[in-house]
Amino acid sequence: MPDAALPAPFRGTPIADVWLTFGPKDTLATVIVVRSSPDLQAVSATYRAITAALTEQAGPPDATKGDPATDLAEGPLQQAHAEYRFRDYYAIVRATSMSDGFVLTEEYRALPR
Repeated sequence: MPDAALPAPFRGTPIADVWLTFGPKDTLATVIVVRSSPDLQAVSATYRAITAALTEQAGPPDATKGDPATDLAEGPLQQAHAEYRFRDYYAIVRATSMSDGFVLTEEYRALPR
């Protein structure tokens, strides 16, 4: 799926899949976006753009692990992630190295009150 409709900082790592989950009264409950690319620099730049936007809008992450630019280069199944947790909202951005490239997953979830 082309990423041309996204703001410029979020382009560069093509979107492979998008899943939407709806809850009671047909409200949007979860959005999951999966991107993949053989280019570590593109995945790392997109990860940084997404986490910077989340941090600007929601505050600093509650938990982080790794740096995509360095950790993912160490081999398959290495990860970097940033988690944002609130009473009614959860978001995680995760970059993973695979044997044939890199996957960037974003998950945004509305939590029941």
